[in-house]
This record gives sequence, structure tokens and C-alpha cells, in this order.
Amino acid sequence: MKTIIIFVMISLMPAMLCAYSFLGPKWPGLEPVVEYYINEEGTPDVADEFDHLQRSFDIWNEVEGAAIKCQYMGTTNSHAIAPNHQNIIQFAEGNNFKLGSNVIAACYYWYQGSVMQEFDIEMNGRDFEWSTTGEPGKMDVGHIATHEVGHALGLGHSDVAGSVMWSTATYGDTTHRHLTSDDSTGLSKLYPRTSQNNHAPIITSLPVTEATTGVRYQYQVIATDADGDTLRYRLTAMPLNMKIDSLTGLVSWYPKFLDIGTHTVTMEVKDKFNAVARQTYKINVTDLVVYTKDAHLEFGDTLYQEILVTPMDGYGIIAGNVELTCPTKKMAILGLDTVGTILKGASYAKNITCDGLIRFAFAASAPFSGEGVLFRVKILVYKEYCGENLTLPITKAIFNDGDPVAQIKNSLIFMECGSCGGGGSYSYNIDGKVVYEANRMGVGGVKMALIEKSVIETTSEDGFFEFVQVPRTNLPYNITAEKDSGDIRDAITAYDASLILRHVVGLNSLCTFTHQILCADVNMNKMLTAYDAALILRFIVKYDDATRIGKWIMIPTKTTLPNLLEPLHNLEFKAIMIGDVSGNWNEYDSRFPKTRSDEMVASVSITEYDSGSATRKNDTTKLAVTTLSLLSSLQVYSGQFELTFDTARYVLYDVRPNAIINGYSSAYNVVTNKIYIAFAGTEALVSNDNQELFEVRLAIKDTSDIELGGKPILSRAMINENDPRQIKVEYFKSGQEKSPKTDGVTAIYPNPFNPTVHLDFSLTSHAMVDLSVYNTSGQKVSAIIAKKVLESGVYSVSWNGCDRQGKKLGSGIYIARFRAGEETVKSYKLYMIK
Repeated sequence: MKTIIIFVMISLMPAMLCAYSFLGPKWPGLEPVVEYYINEEGTPDVADEFDHLQRSFDIWNEVEGAAIKCQYMGTTNSHAIAPNHQNIIQFAEGNNFKLGSNVIAACYYWYQGSVMQEFDIEMNGRDFEWSTTGEPGKMDVGHIATHEVGHALGLGHSDVAGSVMWSTATYGDTTHRHLTSDDSTGLSKLYPRTSQNNHAPIITSLPVTEATTGVRYQYQVIATDADGDTLRYRLTAMPLNMKIDSLTGLVSWYPKFLDIGTHTVTMEVKDKFNAVARQTYKINVTDLVVYTKDAHLEFGDTLYQEILVTPMDGYGIIAGNVELTCPTKKMAILGLDTVGTILKGASYAKNITCDGLIRFAFAASAPFSGEGVLFRVKILVYKEYCGENLTLPITKAIFNDGDPVAQIKNSLIFMECGSCGGGGSYSYNIDGKVVYEANRMGVGGVKMALIEKSVIETTSEDGFFEFVQVPRTNLPYNITAEKDSGDIRDAITAYDASLILRHVVGLNSLCTFTHQILCADVNMNKMLTAYDAALILRFIVKYDDATRIGKWIMIPTKTTLPNLLEPLHNLEFKAIMIGDVSGNWNEYDSRFPKTRSDEMVASVSITEYDSGSATRKNDTTKLAVTTLSLLSSLQVYSGQFELTFDTARYVLYDVRPNAIINGYSSAYNVVTNKIYIAFAGTEALVSNDNQELFEVRLAIKDTSDIELGGKPILSRAMINENDPRQIKVEYFKSGQEKSPKTDGVTAIYPNPFNPTVHLDFSLTSHAMVDLSVYNTSGQKVSAIIAKKVLESGVYSVSWNGCDRQGKKLGSGIYIARFRAGEETVKSYKLYMIK
């Protein structure tokens, strides 16, 4: 393994390179995700260095056309500049910085062949002061960190002045925080996005499904693309003359008389790799409409409310009458006229009664054509009703002798409030909070929409929101709450699966908080079964089962305020997350440093690789074997682990649960170079001795290798729902004593099984062994080993699910009873399913 150090020196002249350049090695995979940590000590020079360090990674994530992402994993207390399976960016103060005084920062990276494996970045806090605001005489955190992250991703220096990867830095320079086209092109060339790692766009907008003849129809298609591609839009099915802007997605159309009826519209949105999203909908076109438009006026102004009509071409209209009803307690009718209307040359009559009825009739010698205003009503809204949504409703619209019959569409009149008498306000604030139902913690990132005002506010990290200067009204306001899936914060764990299993067998009732059952029903079928627990375990080990795990539900999703006549405070919305059965969301946050009071609650150990082999269908595979063990004084109901291994040497063969967790549900999966393992059960496991939980077996790719290379890395462990930072991780050499050896079964796999189950057992000394199988009635059904003297060692046997006569047994629970000598008798459950 080679080590290369990149030094950034302000005293050096720029290297003469050909624009962007590459260091050589790169991160592996079609869509590599580079995880990184920030040392929790930061720098004493500024208070917001963590934000700027994260931004220095995020800005590389925004490069369109680059198939690599950086993912923040939280803080760490490690200062190691070594390949310890943690990519760390940190400030080195005092003697901790070992390089020369002219070195601003350094990126160390480790690689094998052409594959980048790890990096660490050090910012020189010994010789330089740091700033995030461009202070003279200080180095900019964002500029220098973004440059070093470029090295960590595999980019060398560039000779393009002004680029982030240019090899020169100056004090107080904040202009080079942002990538230039040279930086972006370099990253895109190093990690090109292709059709293999491309993501299709998604259409998120809802179509407009109603149209009126002669009135312009518009629908703005909104589509998103996870890769940030420029999207192209086109219609593949549409009525005559409908068009779409290929760049903006704006659909426009002028439906005519012959278009009355229902039409099917289909559109496509494509990205640069021609991945496509489609939307099909039906649009209904209606005929002649008499309508008004929404009106918004200043306090005390009068309004000319226009009564309009859609195009009358082709209808042969020569006469008509329209009636409206005025709410006389809220507004006054000051007059009615046809100034500037389409009724030029026609005779008309009007009548405004004292009770607010407005009648209008017209007649002409020839049919009318065109569209627009029929007549205008002059209105004065009384000041007491400012801030209210009012209406001047059309109640009748008849043309000729009743054919055609026009449709009617009414609108709103709204007058802003000004000063009233003593200067009181006619607008008020509405505020409140979104809390997590289970633990009452504030929920950030919730989109709160005040529908009637088309205003959206997002809750703060503490869950608070506020709508300011909302006009007073006697009519309802509606507020909706919505939060995108995600933001899980370690809330969904194997412990949630354990709670479901314990509920199913009657050990708990899931009534800790109101909607706990809803959180547990992860497949949303209104039934709570062990299958829900299995889906959670599969989610934890990164299987994509298209469930609703991680979906946020707001309670209520919408609340209606009957009116707003005074300020409204402390509205409350509750939030739950599907899959978080325990309700522990955000109770600890790995994004912030661990406090000194957090004590270790468990120890998880893993061995270095040991040699092994396995035979399937007469095919023997050479294996590297590691064992995952637990020492804990807790009552353990669940656990989950993340192991990292060298994919150049190994491929996962299997993961075998050992006997100590027999009867627990478990799942495992491999994603690139990580193995995810999770288990959950109904009974507590107390492990005061270092007990072996799982045996992880990796197939060796090159069987000619004499020595086992590399070592397994336990990069994450969680027991129940304790903070992973409270779990101590230990490594043992191959063959090193980890726990007291005992007589008994050490592994049962698979379990449940069909048709064959394998049992491994060990003996500390020679003894007479009997291993038999019983049904739940206590009847012996099979003898796997019948009173046979064996020497000390490790053994593996199998049972084919048959009784002593060779007859297949049915599904159910069976008991394997192990006896060694006179003192050791142990029982284990076997689960046969068919």
C-alpha cells in the first residue's frame, strides 16, 4: 500500500498543468459514496466551522454529470492520520500539526492499485488563523477545505487561475469557495455519469384537468431529476393545437367550440440519457361560461367588478339576461355600466333593488362575437369587512331563449386592511409547533402551507413555524403540514422489530403513545404481524422492499381555522414516522459531539480472518471467517452491525447466526463493500460473557493466496437503541481467546429451515454425546447423534426434518436437546416451515 501526501503551500507558484488533472487512484463503483467525519474539536478561531466544512463537501455533490457523492456521518474524537476506516477532516493545533509552517492544509490518502481507499485532511491551526467571513490575515475555511476535498476525491492541481484546484491561496480570499467549470469538468471526467448510473426524472406536479372554450389553458409541468440534469419536455398525445415548451414544461392551449368534451394528454420528460418520466391525464373542456375574476383592492378603494363571458363565436347569441346577488351588509352597489365591454351597439336594461338583487338584460339585431366583459358593477366594501373573502355571486345567466345554458363561475373579493380608528391592525400572526408525538421533540423541515394565501413556511430545527401579517377574515383558513420521507436519525432500528414481535406474541401492547400501532404497521395493511418486523430488519440491512418505512405522517395533515379575528398562537401539529415503533426519533444525534457523560454500555468484538472452507453440492470453497461477539450487561432484544471488507479479495459467502440467538429473527445483506446484519427477538439476551453472535464467512476470490489479507472492520454497531457511540468495538487476533469455551450447540442455520437444518457444537473434553429432536409434546422424533463418545473439538451435523422412520415431519417448533456426559443438558428451538 502506498501513501501519497498532497501539500498546499501558499509560497509555491502554480504548477504548470493542463487545466484539471488527476492524482491517479479514484473511488470504486458506478456511484461511489464517500463517507466522512469531522473532528469534534473544530477550531477556536470561528464558531461556524462545521457548516463551512460540510459545505466544502456538499459543493462537490452539486456537480452535474458527476456520479460521486460525499456523505456526512457525524463527528468523531479521533485525530488519527492513518488508514482506520474513517475519512476525517480536522484542524490540527499546536504540536499536533507535523508539517512545515508554510503548509496551509494537507490531504493524505491511501490506495491500492488504482482504487482509492481512505483519506484524512488536516488544516494547519498551528501557523494560520482561520475565518469564515473573509477577515484580512486569516485563511478562509471554505476555500481551503473545498480545495482539499477535491484532492480527497482524486483531483490534482489545475493551472486555471481562479479555480478551486488552483495551487495558490491568499489570506481573506472567499471567492474561491465556488467551483469553476474547470473544477466541475474535472470531477465529471473522473466519475462520469452514464446510462448505467443515471436516475430517471420524476414528475411531481398535478395536472390541470378543466378547460373552458376560448379561455387560455395552462399547466406548468414540474419535474425533478436526482442527477440535476437539464430536462426536455414533449407531448406524445394531445388535442389539436396544444403545445408544450420543451425547456420549461409549460403547456398552453386555446380550446375552441369544437373541442368541447374530454381529451387525453400524455407528456414525456427526458434527461440527458433519455431516461423518461411520463404523465397521462384527461382534460374536460366545457362551453360558454359567465364568470368573475378574483379582485384584490386596497383599503377604502372602490372596485369595478367585471362580469365576463367566454367567446360567444358560433353560438348565435343576440340576447341574454344575468342576475347577481349583493351582500348589502358588507358592500354597497354604486352603479352598473357597459363602458369598454363587448356589448357596444346593443340595447341593455338594468335594475338594482334595495335588497341587493342586480338584474341585467341586453339585446341586439345581430349575433355577438368575441369574448370579454359584458358589464361592470361598481362596488364599495365596507371597512369593517376588510380582511375577509367576500363574493358577488352570479345566480343566473341565460342567453337567447335558454339555449345555450351558460355555466357560472364565481370568484372572491378581498380588501386589505388599513388603520381603523385607534390605529388597530387588521392582520395577525399565526404561530405554532410541530412535535414528535412519542417524545414531544420539535420536528424541523416540515412544510407548513397557508392554503388561501399560497404561503409556505418551513419549521425550524426546533419545530416552530409562524405566518406573519395574515389578513383578518370571517372565513376559514386552512393550514397543511407535510414532511418528505427520510431524516430518520437512527430512529428505525432492529429494536423496533423486537417490539413488534413482542406485541404479536402478547408480551406488550404497543400503547406507549397514541399512534404506536400505526408506526408498527409498516406495510400499511391494517394488520400487525411478524412480517412487519421482518420488513424492518430488511430495511436496516438495505433491502428495498418499496414499503412506507421512513414516511412521515402529520396529525392532522390539515387543520381549518374557522376565522381569524385575533392573533393565533401555539397551534400544534404532531408527527410520527412509519417504522419508528419505539418513538425515539432524534433522542440522540450523531451529528453533534458525544458528551463526556455518555458511558459505554456494551462491547462488541470481531476477530481477524481465520481460514475455513465450505462445501455445497460437492463444490468446496476456500473461506476467510470472522466472528462477531457481544459482551453486555444490558437486556439485549436487538442489535445491528455494519462490517466493511475488501471487495478486491473477498465476496460474501454467508452470515450464520450462532446458537445464542437461536429463535431470534435476523437478516443480512451486502451492498458494495459493506455487510449489514440485524437481529431481533422477543426474549432478552443477557451476555455477561463474550458470546458469539454471528459468523461471517467470505469466499476468497484468488484461492492461490497463501495468506489472508486485510481485516474486517466493524464500522458501526448498535445494541437495542443505545447511541452507537456508547458501544465499544474491540478487535481480536485470529485464535485469540474471546470467551470461555463451553459444551453445547454453537450455531443453528438456517433457522427457520426447510428441509434441512445444520447444527454446530463444541466439546471441551471427550464425552458421551446425545443430540436428539423432540416435538412440543415431549415425544422424541429423531436422533441426530445417539449416545456416541466424541473427543474434544468442534463438530457439525445436520437434520433433514424426518422422524426415525424416515417420514417427513410437518411444519412447527421442534426442540433439539444436547447432552454431554452427566452434567451438560441444553435445549434449542428449531423452526420448520414449508
